[in-house]
Amino acid sequence: MNSLARDPNLRVYDSAEVAEHYAGLSYLTPCEQHVFDSHVGVGSRVLEIGVGGGRVSGYLLQRASSYTGVDYAPRMVEACHQKYPAADFRVADASDLSEFSDVLSTMW
Repeated sequence: MNSLARDPNLRVYDSAEVAEHYAGLSYLTPCEQHVFDSHVGVGSRVLEIGVGGGRVSGYLLQRASSYTGVDYAPRMVEACHQKYPAADFRVADASDLSEFSDVLSTMW
């Protein structure tokens, strides 16, 4: 049984309608703006986990010297590729980030 069949949450977030909705969003809340400005310095390496449709990715891409965005819903990742074709977006599950151990080890 594949992950879409096992995970009802993934079925929702990987649906065309939901991915299209999230891809249409592009804003930062004041709280997000504050957190990013305080903790994501210009030139930072960024691993954005759970990118959804890329709502905050554009802002992080502008600040980052190196950016990778991940989501476990393939359609969300595809929506991000459509919005930011030059950026590094990948399908990955946040419960296993071993693929990014080299990035994570240099972030702190």
